Amino acid sequence: MKAYTTEEWIEKYLDGNLNEQELREFHDKRKNDPDFDRLCSEQIKLRNEWKKAGQLHQTRIEVAGAIRKEKNRKKKILYTWAAAASILLIVSISGVIFWNGNPDIQPSVVHQSKERDTTIYQPISPQYLDAEEKASYGTADSLILLGPSQNQECHTSHFIVFRWKPAPNDSTKLVIKRIDNDTIIFEQKIGPGELHYIMKKGSLPVGEYAWHLQNDYNQAQFKVTTVKKDPQ
Repeated sequence: MKAYTTEEWIEKYLDGNLNEQELREFHDKRKNDPDFDRLCSEQIKLRNEWKKAGQLHQTRIEVAGAIRKEKNRKKKILYTWAAAASILLIVSISGVIFWNGNPDIQPSVVHQSKERDTTIYQPISPQYLDAEEKASYGTADSLILLGPSQNQECHTSHFIVFRWKPAPNDSTKLVIKRIDNDTIIFEQKIGPGELHYIMKKGSLPVGEYAWHLQNDYNQAQFKVTTVKKDPQ
């Protein structure tokens, strides 16, 4: 089998790019290596979450587009009514000035003109955004740190999978600090569209940590511990 890293091997399995021999070796590895099997299970779960997040994001885009179209349509109707009302008001005022400046015109004609004016005017109600439109405009997707979080314990002998959503649009950094002295001890570049980073075993010493993505205020805390041995 070709020499793959653990991450590449799992990715090729999830993408269906392993041949028969590589697939047999992959399944044997899962049976015989609990850490490898656990990492595979996490990646499968993560892949399913990506699909759900992508579907939700697409639905939100479609709903926001429909709301924008409806808002533009209401604005056009409002502007049309306002323009029509302005024209009618100008015509009405011009008619009143004309009749007042010509005393020879019979009062009955003036009375008929007033009746036409009262039937032409239509009240124009102000246009307001409804609650759904107010909630949908000016908001952006907030970054969610999926794990590790809430002081989750991670063993030094295990991989640590850092996960978040949605994927960043631009390059950023994964930053890890020690909680006791607020010192940055690890930084890793994260590319656009990436949703996770897998840290190798033993990369962090025992301790309490906080992590976040650069330029975002959200952070999550976790612990690194050693595996406790069962008493003999």
